[in-house]
Amino acid sequence: MERDGVVEALGAEVVSQLGVVWRVLNVYVPPESVTGVCEEAFGRLRVLGSDECWLVCGDFNGHHPAWDRHVPVNARGAQVLQWSVESDLVLMNDGAVTRCGRGTDSRSAPDVTFCSLTCLRVCSGRW
Repeated sequence: MERDGVVEALGAEVVSQLGVVWRVLNVYVPPESVTGVCEEAFGRLRVLGSDECWLVCGDFNGHHPAWDRHVPVNARGAQVLQWSVESDLVLMNDGAVTRCGRGTDSRSAPDVTFCSLTCLRVCSGRW
């Protein structure tokens, strides 16, 4: 696990029965993380190989209409979307709720999954 003081990331390689090597990365960005720290973390994540199969998922605590129709866009959501575009990652979420607030019944989708463009054909459907 890599820790930069705020953002956490854990990765693994998984080999499918067809011999496809998937690099799976789970990311957690706490809601109180500051913008500069997130920018640095996304900068490190930009080294993802564009010709490799990546599945990147996590709780980014970012909101953007591309995956969260329930909460207005925030700076983190804009960062996540920009990073995914620059990294040739395709959004797998369909806008469904991934979080219900305790006691408030508030709904949002801070949990996001991306697949590398290279391996999109292997990913079936939306998540």
